[in-house]
Amino acid sequence: MNNWINLLSLIALVLCCPPAMANRLQPIDAATIARIEQDLQAYINNAQLPGRVEVTFPQSSRLRAPACETIEPFVPPGTRLWGRTNIGLRCKDPATSWTIYLPIDVRVYVAVITAARTLSAGQSIGDSDYEMRELDVTREPVGVLTDPALLQDRTTVRSILAGTAMRSEMLRVRPIIASGDVVKVVYMGTGFNIASEGKALGAAAPGQSVRVLMESGKIISGMARSGPLVEMR
Repeated sequence: MNNWINLLSLIALVLCCPPAMANRLQPIDAATIARIEQDLQAYINNAQLPGRVEVTFPQSSRLRAPACETIEPFVPPGTRLWGRTNIGLRCKDPATSWTIYLPIDVRVYVAVITAARTLSAGQSIGDSDYEMRELDVTREPVGVLTDPALLQDRTTVRSILAGTAMRSEMLRVRPIIASGDVVKVVYMGTGFNIASEGKALGAAAPGQSVRVLMESGKIISGMARSGPLVEMR
């Protein structure tokens, strides 16, 4: 990693600076590094990232560049201040000009929902099945859940190991109609309702489409509602 940052700095300097200047590399003084770190920390705080934010500069003490009175930090276009990334440093002195890049690590700690124990596929989620833990979400896949209300009426799609941060794709809405259930079928029109019964040919969660075998032998499709009820319009 040390060799990488030195190589990156050298490449940037060779591209932007005269060869004689590139040969006069020296460590950036601690006071300047401290100011740069403070400026970046303030910038990230203003970005209103979720949770508790920590920023580290693992290579700042090893950074070398030509002498410069005014060094300005900047965020390169398209850079997301999230996880391991880079910021730019440019010299603003009239007599010289250079740009180098500094690796940083932006960690964002958020209370997320994790499995309190190993959960089986198809298991309903109860209060004792999960716990809130503060994790660095920059190291987690996208879509981790933070609101326990999102667990209501959900079952697991597959088994989930204890301690795993739960994501939306790991869960599905618990069916309110099971295959083989006798359901009430309601035909809804302008100013009238007609009700009959049939047998569900599949499971369905609220709002999902479900096929129903009617007593006449006809198969219809409608919207699953609590009851169990299938609504047709």
